[in-house]
Amino acid sequence: MEDLTHSWQKLSLSNKEGEKMDVSKNRKIQGFALATKFFSRRSLNVDAVARTFLPLWRTSRDFHVSDAKHNYVVFTFKLEEDVEKVLMGEPWSFDRHLVAFLRYDCSILVQDLHFERVLFWVQIHHLPFSHLTEEIAFSLGETIGLVVKTRDASELRVGTFTHLRVSVNILEPICRGRRVTFGQNSEGWISFQYERLPNLCYWCGRFTHDDKECPTWLQSKGSLALEEQQFGAWLRAPQFNPSRHSYVEVKGFDALDLPRHAMMDEKRPDEGAGRSLISPVGNSDETMTKKDGTEFAMHNFHNKLQEDFLGVITGIEAVDQVSLILNSKYTTGSIEATENMGQLIIDMKEEP
Repeated sequence: MEDLTHSWQKLSLSNKEGEKMDVSKNRKIQGFALATKFFSRRSLNVDAVARTFLPLWRTSRDFHVSDAKHNYVVFTFKLEEDVEKVLMGEPWSFDRHLVAFLRYDCSILVQDLHFERVLFWVQIHHLPFSHLTEEIAFSLGETIGLVVKTRDASELRVGTFTHLRVSVNILEPICRGRRVTFGQNSEGWISFQYERLPNLCYWCGRFTHDDKECPTWLQSKGSLALEEQQFGAWLRAPQFNPSRHSYVEVKGFDALDLPRHAMMDEKRPDEGAGRSLISPVGNSDETMTKKDGTEFAMHNFHNKLQEDFLGVITGIEAVDQVSLILNSKYTTGSIEATENMGQLIIDMKEEP
C-alpha cells in the first residue's frame, strides 16, 4: 500500500481519479503536535507508550497518542507549554532505544519527515584546568553539532569537565572525542560523554540498529571479537546533578552591591565621626534616589531617623527610671519592715 501511494504517477488514471479535489478545508485541528520516530525494531503498543511517558513528562493537561505505523507515533497536546517541556527534556528513549521528536503541523505524512537531530547533554573531559573556559568548550561542542546556550551559565563548568547542550546528528556515528594540541610540543585527546545515552551499535556508533543488525558485524559473519568494537559503554556519562556543585564562584566584598556603612564603621577624613550601625546620623550633604528616579536631600532623612532614634533612647531611659524607683521603693519598705521586726523581737526578749 505504501509503494502504491508513492508511485501513483505511473498509473493510468480515469477521469474521476485524475480530477483534483481540494481537501484543505475543514481539516481537523490537531492542537500542538509532536511527530516521533522510535528507533526500535519491535512493533509498538501505543498503550505501553502512553504508560511509559505519562509519569516522565508530567504534563499539565491531557495528551493523545496516535499510532502512525512503522514505529511512527504522533503526540497531540492541549498546551504548547507541555510541548516545550517534552522537547527540553530530550533525549528520550523507549525500551532503551532512542526516540526522536519533531514539531508537527499535521500537513504532511509523518513518514515524509526527516528525523535527524536530538538534543543531548554532552560532557567534555580531560581538559587541563586552565582550558576549562566557555570559548574552548563551545569550540569543541561545535565539532559535535549545534551548541544550544542555556540561561544558567553555572551549568557550563562542572568541576573538572564542561557541560554543554548539543544538537547531535543521530544518523551519523556518534562523536567519541577530539584530538587537540595545547601548544607546539603538546597534544592530547579530549573525550566526549553523553548523559542518558540510549542503546547504540558498538560496531559503527549509530542509533539506527543494534550490534547484531550492524552491516559490519554481518559482513564479518560473526568473526569479529568484542575487543574490536570501536564504541562502548564508556560513552555514557553519569547523570549530572545540578544541586551538587563542583564549581562555585565566591564574590569579594568590594564586588558586593551593599552600602559600605552597613558593613563597617567607616570614617572619612573630612568627618568627625563615621557612620555606625547604632546611630543613623550621616553626612547631611548627600542625596538619595527614589524608585521614580527623583532625588531628595539626605539631611531630612537623617534628621527624621535621628529624632526617632532619640525618642527610642528617651523611652528606654524613662522605663529604666520607673524600674529604679519601683525597685528602690520596695527595697526601702523591706528594710524598714525588717528593722521593725527585729526591734519587736528584741523587745519581747527583754520582758521578764
